[in-house]
Amino acid sequence: MKLSQLAQALNAELRLSDADLEVERVASAPAATPRTLVFAEEAQSLDRALASPAAAIILGPRLAENASGKSLLLGSQPRL
Repeated sequence: MKLSQLAQALNAELRLSDADLEVERVASAPAATPRTLVFAEEAQSLDRALASPAAAIILGPRLAENASGKSLLLGSQPRL
């Protein structure tokens, strides 16, 4: 699924992205590949996600200030 489609389906804001970038699955940061989406809900998990090869990170807006270098999906309830 394209990140733009995922953002629309989740009602999330897409940042720093090629909207046509395809992701195939969700994974933890240690299991991430260049075609996965990872979840971050705290600074430590964000650090792991940023260091991973994941294509994108889904997170809440408060963590977005500290994120750079990856495509981001910002949602009010990213865990859902």
